[in-house]
Amino acid sequence: MEGGSSLDQLFRDDIKPRDLPPCDVEHLDEILLVLKTSHPTVRSKVLKDLTDKDGAYIVKLLDLFDVCELDADKTVLHKLFDIFYAMLEMCNRGVIEILLNETNFISVVGVFGYNPGLIREMDFRTALEGDGGFQEVIPITDRRVVERVHMNFRIQVIKDNVLSRSLPDGCVLLLEHMANENNFHILSFISETEDYWKSIKDLVSSSDKRVDGLGLLKAIISMARVTKPLDRPQRREPFGARPVFGSFIDDLFSDGELFAAFGTILGSPDSKPMEVALAVDILNMLVVYQGPDRLRSYLASEGKCIPAPASDKERITWTPDSSLFTALLVVFERNEPLRIQLFNLLREIFRVPLGQDDKFLSVFYPNYMHWLLQPLKNNAFVPDESAMFDLQDSIMELLTFCTENHGYRVKYLFGRQPIATYAEKMLRSTNKLFVIHAVKFVRACAVRAEAFFSRFLIQNDLFTPMLANLEIGKPNTGAVGSVILEVLSFIEKTNLTSLVEHIYTKFYETYKAECPLVFEAIRTRHDGNTGSEDVDMSSADANKVQFVRAGSIDDEEELYFEKDTEPTESSPEFTKNGLSEEEVPCQNRPRSIKLVDYDDDDDESTTKKENISTDLISTSPRGADIEEEERELKLPVRKKKEDEVDTQSFLGGSNVLAQKKAQQSSKKARSPQFKNVFQKISWKLGTPNSSENGSSSTTPAAEKIGGNNSDGKQDDSNSNSVGSDDAAGVDGGNVESAALAAAKRKLALEEVTNSESLLKKAKTCTPISSS
Repeated sequence: MEGGSSLDQLFRDDIKPRDLPPCDVEHLDEILLVLKTSHPTVRSKVLKDLTDKDGAYIVKLLDLFDVCELDADKTVLHKLFDIFYAMLEMCNRGVIEILLNETNFISVVGVFGYNPGLIREMDFRTALEGDGGFQEVIPITDRRVVERVHMNFRIQVIKDNVLSRSLPDGCVLLLEHMANENNFHILSFISETEDYWKSIKDLVSSSDKRVDGLGLLKAIISMARVTKPLDRPQRREPFGARPVFGSFIDDLFSDGELFAAFGTILGSPDSKPMEVALAVDILNMLVVYQGPDRLRSYLASEGKCIPAPASDKERITWTPDSSLFTALLVVFERNEPLRIQLFNLLREIFRVPLGQDDKFLSVFYPNYMHWLLQPLKNNAFVPDESAMFDLQDSIMELLTFCTENHGYRVKYLFGRQPIATYAEKMLRSTNKLFVIHAVKFVRACAVRAEAFFSRFLIQNDLFTPMLANLEIGKPNTGAVGSVILEVLSFIEKTNLTSLVEHIYTKFYETYKAECPLVFEAIRTRHDGNTGSEDVDMSSADANKVQFVRAGSIDDEEELYFEKDTEPTESSPEFTKNGLSEEEVPCQNRPRSIKLVDYDDDDDESTTKKENISTDLISTSPRGADIEEEERELKLPVRKKKEDEVDTQSFLGGSNVLAQKKAQQSSKKARSPQFKNVFQKISWKLGTPNSSENGSSSTTPAAEKIGGNNSDGKQDDSNSNSVGSDDAAGVDGGNVESAALAAAKRKLALEEVTNSESLLKKAKTCTPISSS
């Protein structure tokens, strides 16, 4: 109910529209109050009174302004400014059209000149009332189009000059919409009138009114670029969007007549600076807002190529028979104020997609590239103090761009032109900007990541003058030092092997103290490439041995085979020492095993054992010891010796030995099939000490095999991985070798017994890795 009552208060019946106050000085405050605080129900009445009789009330206020301006009463003039500003804030198109019509516009500009928010009054009327009025280059027969042109000019004056920072947002949007609508109708008239745009081409080709024709063409292209469709909602378009009247621009430049005229304007020595500047502006607008394809296609098909230079001192010149490309190079070389615009223009033209580079680049490289590089041949690379953009800088930057983006043609260019000499001169220059551009060229060669460019940098020794710019013994924190170190860091990160090796072998010792972070990274990369950080091996085949870490994925399977499957024994307890990571050779890792043992495998057992024994002898660093052990392992049963008693008691105690011997006597002894499973176990070579290991029959299997005794320090000191120093095994003699062989045989026989339980688990779908 409260909301309804407030709405009723807003549109209550006692609010009646009233007439505007009289136009005199005494009622200025009342007029301002009515314009700023008009109720929504009476706002339409206020707007109707302002626009009635072609704005008669507004004309009376302007007459009052003329009188008060003669009296120079600033208080009254400031009140009049507030009144007219309130009219703009109403955002009514009819009111704005009355304010900006031909009869009222100058006086309205005078009113807005007395802005109380400014430090001083701005006199805009003097410039508008001068001689620089409307100039109709080509007569327009439609008077409505002429009025739209004038209205756009006035909107631009108010929006961009008189009230450029104080207009309300709603008024700005309305003014932009009005200007866009006028542009649409103007361009529609020009595109539909063939005689009009043909007259534009005639003006550009003539010599007496060329400036006016170029100015008109630039204005039309700018208008076509910003004009939006009228039936589309007003929103900000993305940069470079194709204009609505793109087909009209295509019609203007489709026959190439304007491009030919531009070649004459840019190359002729009789052209005025204003004409050259306008022609360059128009070409940049075409390339930036419509893409370089049209201009690139014309340059590739126009012909008129000039012959190659006869000497190093010859400079490019333009003749009436020369091409537009020749004229562009002439302006690029000799017109320093326009050099940055030509540089951006040429760079966009050179940005050729890889699939479309045949036609244009096949014309550019044989006919124009040598002329582009010609100023570098007879130049001492002395910077011009009066020039903001040096010619050498711009040429080297274009060459860097071509190196990065063009393919095989750059390689032919490097072979035919002394590019390395130009780069070396710039690297040795005292001008820091020259050095930076040359370093960027070196980086562009490295970015290609091809052997050709790496050889080019190494054979021409470009790193020597480049690194010479680093100050030895001083912090290289400047722009030159930073860009050099960035190139070195890029080479290291991308691992360009030949360049890394060249920098390390030739410059590491000299410059390693200047930037330790970068040069140490290069040294590390070089060592990784050459393999100098590998583990030292004494044997001839040591470099072929690869290492893996114990405790990897296979540990779970191997620990299952090491576990005793008897139900009376407890599960093994895995300690940190027992599962510690160590490096073992890949050659000694367990091979794949079979879950089912078939009888037909007995016929092949002898051949398999011989092959395995041969492989072990050929690859193991222990040589003759392994051969002796394998020869003993071939025997199915042999007589127990006194040395074996001590070894078996060391591994598990007498009770466990008796149990395993009973199992052996109940079955037919066969050659072990899983002898490689335990190759990674660390053996304690030498005479075992039974007091340390104990002889209890309840010792877990993992402790018996892994050597986890009560004395942790002694266990760590005696546990060595296979493939490490084996001098202790050699010193032990025949007793230690026999003990080792007996222990391996016992473990292999144990695995034959455990294979049956493995088969049972496999048939019952029991996970192999379960304990």
